[in-house]
Amino acid sequence: MAKAEPSVDWLYDYILQFLKSPGWRIPIVSFMDENCAAFDSEDENKLVYTEIHDKFKELIDSLLENLCREIGVTPQQFVNVCGIGMKSPAHRRIFEQIIACDNFMSFKKLMLKRNKEIEMEVAKLMSKPESPTPAGAEKEVKEQAEMAQAITLSLAAEEERKRKLDREEEELQRVLRLSEEEFKRKQEQEAQRLAALKRLEDEKAGKMKQAEEEKAAKVKQAEEEKAAKVKQAEEEKVVKSKHFEEEKAHKVESEHIRPEEEKKGEVEAASPEGSKKSAKGLKDDKKRVMEEMKQKELEKKLQLEREEKEREQESIRKKQKQEEERLRAVNEAAEREIQEQLREQEEANKLKIQRELELQEKKVKEMQEFMSRSSDKKQEERKEHSPEDKNHPDLRPIQKRKQGPANALDFLNENPREKTDELEEEAQEIAKKSSNADYSNEPTGVETLAQRQARLKRQRDELLARKKQEREHEMKQHVANGGSDFSVRKDVSHLPPIITQEEIEKRRNIYSKIKQEEPL
Repeated sequence: MAKAEPSVDWLYDYILQFLKSPGWRIPIVSFMDENCAAFDSEDENKLVYTEIHDKFKELIDSLLENLCREIGVTPQQFVNVCGIGMKSPAHRRIFEQIIACDNFMSFKKLMLKRNKEIEMEVAKLMSKPESPTPAGAEKEVKEQAEMAQAITLSLAAEEERKRKLDREEEELQRVLRLSEEEFKRKQEQEAQRLAALKRLEDEKAGKMKQAEEEKAAKVKQAEEEKAAKVKQAEEEKVVKSKHFEEEKAHKVESEHIRPEEEKKGEVEAASPEGSKKSAKGLKDDKKRVMEEMKQKELEKKLQLEREEKEREQESIRKKQKQEEERLRAVNEAAEREIQEQLREQEEANKLKIQRELELQEKKVKEMQEFMSRSSDKKQEERKEHSPEDKNHPDLRPIQKRKQGPANALDFLNENPREKTDELEEEAQEIAKKSSNADYSNEPTGVETLAQRQARLKRQRDELLARKKQEREHEMKQHVANGGSDFSVRKDVSHLPPIITQEEIEKRRNIYSKIKQEEPL
């Protein structure tokens, strides 16, 4: 035991003896006997289990609160003492009872085990003959033999049925989980594939657009080069035409001026003064004719240039318009092709997804049908193993369970498997004892299931009432010997707030009396 402080040594011993005394054990066992009948299934957690556990915790809190009020200690002092006890190897198991009260699963196992023990006690009582008559004894032995044999055989059958149902449930859950994972994986793969396809289509459209732009730029450059060549050729043609016109004008001038000069030369030869005037007039005429010819040639040249420019501009506009129309047609065709490909791909993806969804729905439907059949099968098996009258105690064999002891939460170091095996051995012993009975003279009256259930319930009530009387008598003796019944709240308002020396001596005397009692 861990070393306790001198100031709390007597308190530590007092609480330790209290946890071993009938004042702690009897209220707990009484509560368990009154409520354990509701715990008939280990496979599920019913709402009533939680409600009973809450009431149980209230009972424990009430016992501990009344204890603290009785001895005049605070909850913190009580917690400190429990902490000291938890550190003690010798007393740790006793103080762990308080902590175990809040554990629902331990409480459930404890109540299931207590219910099974009471059922076995009832079976033992019913196996005893109620009357000394041979016929009644033979009938009673036969009934108990049937019950013991049913318990023995049904334990194995119920356990096998439970294992089979558990395997089916695990397989069903595994298949559903794998199916869900496969469906999610396919959805992710399809989303990734659609994203990759869209990315490829975008890249393809971008490349096609870039190629069209490069092609349009090359065509435009070629048209510009061609227009420049045409313009250069036209300029060369204009230069040649101008040169030709100049030669022609020079020739015409030579043809017109030469006869005039010859004529003037003849006139000048006849008259000196007239020759001077004629020469001057010829010179002026020649100059005028040359200017007129130059003016006409210039106007003609300008007219030709204007016409050529207009033709070039018209040709350029026409080619630009044709190129724009061609590029627009190419772009529209490319867009239509891309849209058609995307539409076809989208329809194909929709069809594929639809097929996968239909397949998945089919699998889910099959799973649901399987679950429904499994549930119906379980319901039928439960009906086969369940009693017809729900108002009477269940006669089905209790399954092997890992349960704790029923004596005041003392279950921490006990092997629940051993206790279950002991109960099975008791059932087999009952069957062996009644196996040698002579059933040839079977009574004419056959007891129905409802009558047997009523008899079991009546026997159980009588057993619990007898146990309750025994515990009440034990509690009275405990109180008479100086103990306290902490299940009843006492008025301690008259006590002083500070413990006096006389009160300490009184409590030490009480502690000595409790310590002298033999713990049950």
